[in-house]
Amino acid sequence: NVPFFGVCFGHHVIHKALGGRVERAKQGWGVGVHDYDLTDPPPWMARKPSHLSFCASHNDQVVEPAPDTNIIARSEFCQVAATTVGRNVLTVQSHPEMRKAFSRELYGIRRELLGDERADDAISSLGKPTNEKVFVEMVEQFLMARLEIALPETMTQTA
Repeated sequence: NVPFFGVCFGHHVIHKALGGRVERAKQGWGVGVHDYDLTDPPPWMARKPSHLSFCASHNDQVVEPAPDTNIIARSEFCQVAATTVGRNVLTVQSHPEMRKAFSRELYGIRRELLGDERADDAISSLGKPTNEKVFVEMVEQFLMARLEIALPETMTQTA
């Protein structure tokens, strides 16, 4: 009954530990603002936009999710972009916690690794809007839903 939440490497580790498979992305580094289609939002998710956009920075991806996984967001670049596993696990491939200024610096620092064209495209994409607030709401709603399951009803009621 303990909720787990994983971002990027945490997304990989959780899926691998629970029986999934992680590999290098065949298309190379995923960097810049990536758009994800919301495919199967969980019932606890109050706001259900058709897509989410977050900063990304990854070279590995979950290619085979763990058993009992619900893929809640995907893109052409990343088919397993956000998931729930069972009732108590939430994971995301991207980095919704990264601000654009930090991402710009990171892509610049990694320019040699990424290549000039990919780094330039990633930096250019930072002009697109992102959904950090929706992400924060999503995590909060996930944790609150888990808390309601874990605690007896009388403990979650306010006096």
